[in-house]
Amino acid sequence: MTAEGARGAALGAGLALAAGLGVAGLGLAGLGLAGLSVTGPALADEAASGRALYETHCQSCHQFDGGGVPNFQPSLLDSVLVAAEPRTLAAYVLQGTADLPDTARAYNNVMPSFRHLSDAEVARLLRYVRDDLAGVDEAEPVTPEAVAEARAGLD
Repeated sequence: MTAEGARGAALGAGLALAAGLGVAGLGLAGLGLAGLSVTGPALADEAASGRALYETHCQSCHQFDGGGVPNFQPSLLDSVLVAAEPRTLAAYVLQGTADLPDTARAYNNVMPSFRHLSDAEVARLLRYVRDDLAGVDEAEPVTPEAVAEARAGLD
């Protein structure tokens, strides 16, 4: 292994250790790692879960990168709806578009209801769409509580 490769491996191991010990708040600058953030295993697991939910339920229509398919399914990128208030977005995803009149649908494909997903699953899925695909700088995060409120408004 080259010296550069060894330094990279040591840095990666150090970051993994820091994340596992929860030392992100101790100031990585003192470790020579200024500008890096450590999210920890819990946030990484949540992001992976949101991505897995997207891949299972959304990717076939909205595509791997969220770009959609012209005249079939809309892009999630630069979407006013994706950037909307969390309860509005959650209600749309929970309800789907099947009940909307044809004139209210701009795309030929109908999005199914996702009421079968739990509030926590919908929240993780939407955080993945907003944060990782669309890059929405949201003021109010999508929480399971916001999804529950949206669900209650549909019944």
